[in-house]
Amino acid sequence: MLHPYSFILNLNSFEVDAFLKQHQAYLHYTIADFNQDLQTLEEVQQQQQN
Repeated sequence: MLHPYSFILNLNSFEVDAFLKQHQAYLHYTIADFNQDLQTLEEVQQQQQN
């Protein structure tokens, strides 16, 4: 399973984990969080196109 941030950072799951640890970002990020962030991103992108 891919890490939720894999597509954003263009990294695999191990690289994402290393990146987050390196930046001391220890997150409890759920699928619901991911879906909400994705919806927000899509709304912002649509607003920028208008």
